[in-house]
Amino acid sequence: MEQTLRSEVLAEAPLEELVQWVGQIEEVAEVTVMKKPELGLVMMRVKESVEEQMFNLGELLITECTVSVDGDLGFSAILGQHEQKGKALAIIDAVLHSPSIKWVDIKIEIEKWLEVKRHQQEFEKKKQFVMMNRTKVNFDVMDE
Repeated sequence: MEQTLRSEVLAEAPLEELVQWVGQIEEVAEVTVMKKPELGLVMMRVKESVEEQMFNLGELLITECTVSVDGDLGFSAILGQHEQKGKALAIIDAVLHSPSIKWVDIKIEIEKWLEVKRHQQEFEKKKQFVMMNRTKVNFDVMDE
């Protein structure tokens, strides 16, 4: 799975499920928090739709964390104030980017889990879209 898509799926995953993966990792690895989960701000840039000019929409609150898992670094930055989730995501990131053969089996398991989560999340988004679309008002019909 591509890194960007993987990050999106992990960010939307429930904390309870992430904690299960972290528990498995912490049983067999030395996890060191390099930079504890802390709040920060990032500027959100967007493109205006008519002239396609970029502009700064505003600052977003994020939680960022850096960890080391058996010497391999992991990083996370997640929208909002989520200290536990930020740490969990950083630990999983370290394992997924580790070149060590120690993590081959768990990487395969995580990738399979991520595929299932991706399909579940897509289904939920489509379901929400259908529900919202039912409330759509056709203003052309109202003019008559």
